[in-house]
Amino acid sequence: MYIAGNYTLTSDGGCPSYGNTHTDILIEGNTVHDPGLNGDQGDGIDLKAGLINVTVRNNIVQNNHTVVGDDGGSGIVTSGVFGASVKANYLFEGNRFSGGSGSGILAGGLNGLVIRNNLIYNRGRSGILLSGDVSFTAATWRSITIPSTGIRQRPEHRLYQRH
Repeated sequence: MYIAGNYTLTSDGGCPSYGNTHTDILIEGNTVHDPGLNGDQGDGIDLKAGLINVTVRNNIVQNNHTVVGDDGGSGIVTSGVFGASVKANYLFEGNRFSGGSGSGILAGGLNGLVIRNNLIYNRGRSGILLSGDVSFTAATWRSITIPSTGIRQRPEHRLYQRH
């Protein structure tokens, strides 16, 4: 399953000049098993840049796969929004991410993210990875809340932030 708004880079087939294009998105009650098994990146739910007011809840993503040398294979990936002052309003709740090569949740620069009541275990990378992409003007990290999320990973891989 591949869920996208638009691509971050023109070279990927998208046009970042569109800015924030889609709002009020609900992704709910899906089971994604073995994404990327037949090749490619293997992210379970891939939210491209420019999406606002997104709720992802009660989904199961398991056994992500990726090709050698690729950093994909995460349960949920976000690319953030355009403009540092834009309130993204993302909510990830009640999801389960198990097995696979990437992080449970890999989130790009968002202003307004709540991650609650999720279960993340047996991931190849971090349970939750807060990341940024300097190749486009994205919101900076502000207003992040992570209550009641169970992360069963090695201690050094539970929560990680990189720029």
